[in-house]
Amino acid sequence: MIRVLGMELRRSPFLWVVLPISALAIAVLLRERETWHAVWPEASVQVIAAATQLPGVAVAAVAAWAAQRVHRTGTADLLNGAARPRWQIEAVQLFSSLVFSWIVLAVVSLIAGFVTARMAPPGSLWPSYLLLGFAATIIVTALGHAVGSTVNSRLAPPVAGFLSFFPLFVMSLLVPYFGEANKEVSPAALAARVAFAITCVFAALFVSARTVVGRRPAWRPLMATGSAGLAVLAVVALGPPQQARAPAEDPVCGLVERTRVCLWPENAARLPGALQATKALIDTTRHVFPYPDVVAEEGLAIAGGSTVFVGVVAGSTGEAFGSLQSFRLTWALLKDCGAEESEVAGRRRIEARAKLDTWISSSHLGRLQDAYWDSIALTSAGRQEVGSTLKLARAEQVQWARRQITIMGACGG
Repeated sequence: MIRVLGMELRRSPFLWVVLPISALAIAVLLRERETWHAVWPEASVQVIAAATQLPGVAVAAVAAWAAQRVHRTGTADLLNGAARPRWQIEAVQLFSSLVFSWIVLAVVSLIAGFVTARMAPPGSLWPSYLLLGFAATIIVTALGHAVGSTVNSRLAPPVAGFLSFFPLFVMSLLVPYFGEANKEVSPAALAARVAFAITCVFAALFVSARTVVGRRPAWRPLMATGSAGLAVLAVVALGPPQQARAPAEDPVCGLVERTRVCLWPENAARLPGALQATKALIDTTRHVFPYPDVVAEEGLAIAGGSTVFVGVVAGSTGEAFGSLQSFRLTWALLKDCGAEESEVAGRRRIEARAKLDTWISSSHLGRLQDAYWDSIALTSAGRQEVGSTLKLARAEQVQWARRQITIMGACGG
């Protein structure tokens, strides 16, 4: 069997395209490496995205191309007269296609591991994410094999690539978009995807065997197709592949004056940028409002003192961390006046928050921020007011900011 597999590997069309597909995967991986190269879970997601999305479409197409050999003249008679069962022959060819798809995943994993190890805290790529990628490669390869062995047309490879596009991109069923530190792979969703991958393999083998030979009982391909359909429903029903992690009790923290800044352990490399952004915000808002005792990323187990939780964003920078802080801080200052408040009064208070938020961000930049980053609640007149305020002396800017806070807390206008 090993000798037969070696023959399949040597004559597979993947032998000619595995290098270009690997190069494509590496290019996708390294295109924005500065966004993930310091966080292991983010690097893990980028690995499987790079190896299974665009390359996955190519893998499905080439797998279909490889499987189409059964439609060549004389091949069907040769297969019918083979000593081995038809499904075993199909299994060897499918496995040879899978080997090449796993080579792409392995190459990308090694490169990402090397890059991340230089910047991130001690750790490794998360096995659960890699298993998701492993399952995804099996699914798209089996899909391509099934299409190629059942469709006697030159259109089979592009059709297989087109069909793989939907679970990989449109529905995002197989690979998550981001790998934030406060998320992990859902065990139930992972089990469903692994089961889906196994079902796809059996479906591809039975359907292709039935199509070529024509002497298998009809219930086998029907059973395989039905099982694949049930597996798809299970994957969809279980939702996205990620779930929230349990609260971390060992965050990495730093101190800025009296404010403690805490991040998830996996985000430790981003702590210096977070501290710098927090220091700039404290300086900007000094004498405007008291700063909280703790600024922490969402999902951390933090006890003691006033705390503001900041969302965890994949690829976050110090500047982004500061913007999220400003957003949460200004919303915390906005008083909840209930359903009795008039629309006009509520809009006025919300615009005051938007002006305060824009002023904080612009003060940090030393200029009025680009309008693209403004809140949708900020009117053109409000933006002009912020721009005029930035030209005033520091004491006058503080007074203006305090007036916005007063408006934000005044129910009824």
